[in-house]
Amino acid sequence: DTQFVRGCPQTSSSDLRASIWEYYAEYHSLMDCPSVLMLIYEDFIGDEETRKESIRTLGKFMGILNDGDNVKDTMDVENNADDQLIARTAYMSTKAYMSK
Repeated sequence: DTQFVRGCPQTSSSDLRASIWEYYAEYHSLMDCPSVLMLIYEDFIGDEETRKESIRTLGKFMGILNDGDNVKDTMDVENNADDQLIARTAYMSTKAYMSK
């Protein structure tokens, strides 16, 4: 077992660190909390379509993207703006862009 698996008790030279299992228990207890969104890091660094879908999920959760409940006439304009924002966010969140 490593300290990451076991956790690490608080000492005079280090802070208390929970074990991986305590983190998992906390994640599990928050799964149904409406103000918490669980995301998978690998989805944000994966292929472009998966990254865009993750960005869309996050944007909807934050209330900055269309949730799809609008009337069809206004939805096309809003979805186009959402798609542009998602594409720009996906582009600007790449390692290549951020290393400029």
